[in-house]
Amino acid sequence: MAAIKYLVKNIQNRFFDSIVNNRLVYNTCWEDPRIDRKLLGIDSDSRIIMLTSAGCNALDYLLDDPAEIHAVDANPNQNALLQLKRALFQYGDYETLFQFFGRGFYPSANIFFQQHLRAALTPKAHQFWDKHINYFSRTTTQPSFYFRGHPAKLP
Repeated sequence: MAAIKYLVKNIQNRFFDSIVNNRLVYNTCWEDPRIDRKLLGIDSDSRIIMLTSAGCNALDYLLDDPAEIHAVDANPNQNALLQLKRALFQYGDYETLFQFFGRGFYPSANIFFQQHLRAALTPKAHQFWDKHINYFSRTTTQPSFYFRGHPAKLP
């Protein structure tokens, strides 16, 4: 019985890794965090732990000035995405932020990343974006960042 449980767990881990390994699963959040903020009554005394997902909701919750937000995710690439968004808020301007995450396409993404954002990220996050900043480039099949999230599919 223990061998079967081990085998099942191993298969589950391989399946999970095949979905999230070196990928973003979620590149945007589709929920309306205004409803969450209202229902949760977030205020300056709130301490929040939440799934990172694409980081959009964590950033939105900051509007209520909580004491702490801890964003966690089984996929560390989702945290790298939140860090990139946070760095853009800190070191970019509205137009640059909109190019990256409004249009999902920024022709100079790599240059801007290297010059302004990379140093603001953790080593794991900049390692991810060193390989994937091209997500903000256009191709014929992936015209924007929003075509880069990966749905769960079998390998």
